Amino acid sequence: MNKQVSQTLKWKCVSPIMGVRYNRSLTDAIANQPRLLPWSSFQNVVALFHWFKPADKKAKHHTLNTSSLRNFSQATVPLEYTGPHPTNPAAKVFRRFHAPLSVFLDYIENPPQDVHIYLAQCSLNDLPRTMRKDLPIPKFLKAHARRPKDEGKPAAWDVYDSSLWIGLPPTCTPLHRDPNANCFFQMAGTKTVRLLPPEKGLELFQRVKKRIGEGEGDLSGKIRGEEMMMGKEKEELEREVWDAAYDPESGGLEARLSRGEGLFIPEGWWHSVRGDGSTVTASVSSLSNMPSAMETLIGTDCANR
Repeated sequence: MNKQVSQTLKWKCVSPIMGVRYNRSLTDAIANQPRLLPWSSFQNVVALFHWFKPADKKAKHHTLNTSSLRNFSQATVPLEYTGPHPTNPAAKVFRRFHAPLSVFLDYIENPPQDVHIYLAQCSLNDLPRTMRKDLPIPKFLKAHARRPKDEGKPAAWDVYDSSLWIGLPPTCTPLHRDPNANCFFQMAGTKTVRLLPPEKGLELFQRVKKRIGEGEGDLSGKIRGEEMMMGKEKEELEREVWDAAYDPESGGLEARLSRGEGLFIPEGWWHSVRGDGSTVTASVSSLSNMPSAMETLIGTDCANR
């Protein structure tokens, strides 16, 4: 394809779940595609209303309700710091650390210039019980990640882990893949997710590793360290995903999520996430074992039309 033409192509949009035609012989290739999830899939998540407040009269934008969250100031949360080195302000560093939630709330209320603190990968299991009540298992997972029922035992959901992400834009999570299917839910602000199929994402990752002189050793991308967040690997992956011309042969997809919207990411799909806008951005991702979740959901939705 002519390079000049390819640069004008846009990433294909992820299809909404209600836009999929039901077929009893639905193939795995179709069932295991990323899908947009509607507001109704997350109506039971009360953190939407307890943790955020409108930033304008039309409630188009929301800010973090720090006054409400001050009740949990002493809860320990994982934070990511990107900014000047403490002893060498000219150098930029990335650090992960744990601190009381109050540290993050203070930052949100009065963010210093050139400093970015992101509450990232905070396991819901580590939050106080009262906070966890505001973040119940979404309706989508309750319906489609249910474990086989054992006699005499209560219903259970096969959710591997759920994590909370809150920060001031711009935020960015570099290209990676999760070990399980991911139910991603946007609670505030907007995020854009770009996705690549398992084999295409791996090809891109390995190509970048070889380009930066790290083409030996484990190139599966399953285990990543801080090189994922800083340095050549991060820069080159961002350039490939966000700046390079779109390759229609890659099978790449894009989803832009606003408050109340969700995204199903099948197991193995590579994805990179960017948060933008002028107010806080917040989301929850839940990893679960849902090998046939999409086929079940498509069938249920279409049968009820």
